[in-house]
Amino acid sequence: MFKKCLRDLHNSRLGATEFSCRLEYLTSSDVYHAHFSVVSHSNEWHISFANFLQRCIIVIGMMNDRTNELREYLKKLNFSKTKDTRVPWDVYFMRICQLVSERSTCLHRKVGAVIVKENRILATGYNQPPSGFPHCDSIGCVRNALSIPSGRNQEICFGLHAEQNALMQAAKFGISTKGATIYVTTKPCSVCARLIINAGISHVVYQHDYPDPLTDYFFNVCGISTRKMSGGEEVESRGVAELLEE
Repeated sequence: MFKKCLRDLHNSRLGATEFSCRLEYLTSSDVYHAHFSVVSHSNEWHISFANFLQRCIIVIGMMNDRTNELREYLKKLNFSKTKDTRVPWDVYFMRICQLVSERSTCLHRKVGAVIVKENRILATGYNQPPSGFPHCDSIGCVRNALSIPSGRNQEICFGLHAEQNALMQAAKFGISTKGATIYVTTKPCSVCARLIINAGISHVVYQHDYPDPLTDYFFNVCGISTRKMSGGEEVESRGVAELLEE
């Protein structure tokens, strides 16, 4: 704050023909010494300079008071590590997935996905048509119109899956997903499983099952670990070794 006051004064000058300042901090006494050199024939500048010095005295006094107070506080500060009672990371990210899914306008199943690395969110997505295309609740469902059952002819659909949109969002903004974890409200289909594998994602956490045995096969062979959660809590943990034993 002192330097800001000094900069404002120096920029204004107000008729000073010569002005310089050297600021010196004395660690032994914990104070600042300011050495000024001024040549001016302007009474207005001298008044401004006097006001500046008055402001500096107030500001530096406040700085010294707070500094000493902080030192004393830190000397007396004692703390111990307490039990972490916060929401676990898995539950935290799955709840975010559920919130993301609420953006979907799919008439059948609203799905949310969140890609995470080192407990930081990289990208999100929900099942929805491409940007600029009418929403499902506006244009209607082509699968309904053609009486296509769930899990069949996935290519006949206006929308992209939540995992696909999350991966596209990461790609659009140049974000690497190598070694990341993807949280999904519904287990990925085998099409999304292929994309997840090639995007370098290592772990998949999901809440609801999806009837596509090819998904498990892809994840099994390619070494992708999966974990199922329900109601915000983990109910099943499946690693690569467990899948290989089946």
